[in-house]
Amino acid sequence: MGLTRILIFFFISTLFSCGKNYNSFEHLNSLNNRTYYSSVVPLKWNKKDFPLKLFISEEFFPKNRDENNYTVMDRMLEKWDSGINENIFKLPMPTKVNRDYETLIEFKDEEMGIYKSYKWFNELQPGTLAVTQYFGIRKNKGTPSEYLEVFHADIIFNYRDFNFSSDPNDVLLYDLPSVLLHEVGHILGLLHEKNGKTLSVMQPYISPTDVQRTLFSEDELKLEKKYSSQKQFSNFAASRIKKEASHSIIERGVIELNAKGECWLTQGNKKDLLHHH
Repeated sequence: MGLTRILIFFFISTLFSCGKNYNSFEHLNSLNNRTYYSSVVPLKWNKKDFPLKLFISEEFFPKNRDENNYTVMDRMLEKWDSGINENIFKLPMPTKVNRDYETLIEFKDEEMGIYKSYKWFNELQPGTLAVTQYFGIRKNKGTPSEYLEVFHADIIFNYRDFNFSSDPNDVLLYDLPSVLLHEVGHILGLLHEKNGKTLSVMQPYISPTDVQRTLFSEDELKLEKKYSSQKQFSNFAASRIKKEASHSIIERGVIELNAKGECWLTQGNKKDLLHHH
């Protein structure tokens, strides 16, 4: 009987501690003084926020620029723009001194950006190539169109454990533009593609030999659907939404691109392996 109680206590302790031992959450709560909770809902921006101003670390930039002063990195963002004929990003991206913070949470600063990390982060899974971290507020709660309205996001590349290249013929290093194209999809609210047979840049796995610098029709369709016009709601639903807006809750999420093909998603203080390819 004593052994049974010990096992039950161990199981309960493990259950309630899982996903909470992130050294950044205390920091996050001190920054925002808000409650956090987790439930996977669609992610998207308010289109009034377009075009988004996304900075990029000056350490990324190759010397070659085209006639529009664009680099290959700018062209990856432009692919998403042209995919739905929207001016989503301010291009070319302005450069910024690289921010190699100690914790992920520190990237929630006054600017959104694309950075290199030479330290990497304990809360992430081994084999993570890059992450998109986002912050948002839940909208239309309790209605069929409930979603998380993103207001801040950053992309961070793992330069501690991996090397990247902008040369499409370099099969020994991960293709930097291909990884960026994928991560920008996350910034815009797309999650990983669950069906491994679907042609999409949002597959949760990439190898050093993979070079995919253009969108597939599936990616364009999903983005277009996400940012199509909103449906109208009943007066009851509208009043409910207005009431909830008075006490907004900031939610945090992290989407990992894992070299092993594991799809890890963190929302709030819960970390889930959604699927494996």
